[in-house]
Amino acid sequence: MMAELYMARTCKWGVLRVMGGDVWNHAGDVLITPANNRLSGREGLDAMIHQKAGKELTQVTRNICLDMRKINAPPCAVTKNVVTEPYALGENYKHIVHVVGPDCRRPNQDEERRELLAETYANLFATIEELGDISSIVSPPISMGRITVKLVQHARISTFIGAVAAAQLMAQAQNIGQFQRAVNLTVRGENLLNQG
Repeated sequence: MMAELYMARTCKWGVLRVMGGDVWNHAGDVLITPANNRLSGREGLDAMIHQKAGKELTQVTRNICLDMRKINAPPCAVTKNVVTEPYALGENYKHIVHVVGPDCRRPNQDEERRELLAETYANLFATIEELGDISSIVSPPISMGRITVKLVQHARISTFIGAVAAAQLMAQAQNIGQFQRAVNLTVRGENLLNQG
């Protein structure tokens, strides 16, 4: 089944698409998964990605968690990210980046969600730059699945901030010659469209 294209914007440095469908049915160099700060792979879309990638992924993130606890540090703090291999999703992706966005069920993160989301995306794209040789990225809007209230508003905010961050990343690519990027934000239409 072909993914539904909701929006596409092209510039001389790349293309940004907002598409429908399940992220594991897409392909690219990097798959973004919206992780929790324990990297447990037990909630929402992150759990489904862990399931598709296989038990090796869950074991690796568990080991990262245990290693960080040894030095009394959080496995992955809000706005930060961790890179792993894609394991069973290796035919579609080179890397999985586990991104911890704000959890709007927590009052201190809900009040600052716009700023925290922008910082989350900035850190994500800094990591992608460090990976090098990345021309395509598939990502859901970060933090969209953790909302108990204001779902539609937050879905739109998260998608908008992700789109702006992706456009900024592509604009920075002018310093890398003719380097082209494709960024696909993959959404479920019922969370984003024809509401409110």
